[in-house]
Amino acid sequence: MTDQEFEELINYGQGDSEPEKALQWLNNIIEGEVEYESEHKDSGENYAYLVTESWQYHNIDDSIWNHCLSNPDIFGSMVGLEKEDVASEVYDSFGMRPYWSEYHAFVPSDGLCLLQIPISELEIEVTQYQAELAGHVWETVKRVAPYTDYYLGKVCEDSLLFYATPGSSWCAVISDSKLADILDNMREEKA
Repeated sequence: MTDQEFEELINYGQGDSEPEKALQWLNNIIEGEVEYESEHKDSGENYAYLVTESWQYHNIDDSIWNHCLSNPDIFGSMVGLEKEDVASEVYDSFGMRPYWSEYHAFVPSDGLCLLQIPISELEIEVTQYQAELAGHVWETVKRVAPYTDYYLGKVCEDSLLFYATPGSSWCAVISDSKLADILDNMREEKA
């Protein structure tokens, strides 16, 4: 089969040939990885260290303090509390949330976004073992790899490396209710 015949089979076939099935399988594998990296809570937790590492650089202490001062009806008076102490408590209490864009700032309706971390590019490896486990011939999978919806970066003997750009982000968020609880606990400890 020539390359042109092969491409026509993939693009204009009936969906039941081995190359078409292999192509669909590859797209599904990659889409699943993109979805996991940009939406699954476990994946979001993998980005949390970036928040802690850049805490000082992004002046997150100031952001938390200003948010509290700007919303006295939710958080009450900040008299007697120290900015660094409040930030230290939040440091151990934020959660990660997915957001659909890496280009627009995330403003949660129920709290404060401490830091937004874009997911600009993902490297996804598909192995010969995965293909054969799914019932696909590795040579066919390698041959259809350039026709996926994703950029094929490298073809190795027993693996393929694809690159995907989800264009989304993970956001470190502290909810207003959690922040209010932290502040109330700090006030009780000082009393």
